[in-house]
Amino acid sequence: MSMRKLVALFSLAVLGGCATTAPPTAPRQYLDEQTAVTVTTVATSIDLVNAASRGPDRWRRDRNSPKHKEQELDLIELHGVDVNRMGTHVQYLAVLKWLVPKELTGASPELILKVDSESIELRNPELDVKRLGMSQPLGPSFSSTSQWWYFPMGTATLAKIGSAGQLSAQLTFGDQVTQYMLTNDGRAQLVELTKALPR
Repeated sequence: MSMRKLVALFSLAVLGGCATTAPPTAPRQYLDEQTAVTVTTVATSIDLVNAASRGPDRWRRDRNSPKHKEQELDLIELHGVDVNRMGTHVQYLAVLKWLVPKELTGASPELILKVDSESIELRNPELDVKRLGMSQPLGPSFSSTSQWWYFPMGTATLAKIGSAGQLSAQLTFGDQVTQYMLTNDGRAQLVELTKALPR
C-alpha cells in the first residue's frame, strides 16, 4: 500500500472517530406517560463548577470516569426544557445542584447568570416537578443531597443564554454566595432547543 493511501486511511479513521465522539445537538423529546405532557429538553446540559474549586480541569477529564460521581465537586447543571400540555407550551431553565447541604434542603435559591455584559436574575423556582406536569425530574440526581430547581423562562431568554460568548453564574443559597465558571459547554444544544420551540 502506498504512503498516500495509508495517510488517507489514517485521516479518515481520525475524522470518523471525531464524528462519533461529538456530543449531539438536537434536542430530545419524550412523552411523560403518567401525565401525558410532552417534554422537550437539551441533548447536553451546560455545567458550571464552583470557581474556587481546584478541580475544573480534572472534572473535564474525568467526566465519564466511574469514580466521577463520587468526587466532592460543587457543580450545577443548566437544562433548557419545554413542557407541552395539550398545545400549551411553557419553558423553564431546570437547574440541578449536585451537592446541597442537608440544612438547606427545600430552601429557595437565587441564581444570577452573567451572560456577557448582562445579568439575568432568577428567583423563586418551582421545587416540585409535578406542578410542572411532569411525573419525575429530567434526569438522575448525583447524590442523596442533589436538588432540582425549575425557573420559568421564555424562549428568547433561553436563546440569549445559549448564544452567550461568556457565561458564568452566582448562586446565593442560605447565607452562602458562590461563583461558578463554565466547565461543560452545552450552549449549542440550548440554541438548538430554542430553534425547535414554537415562537
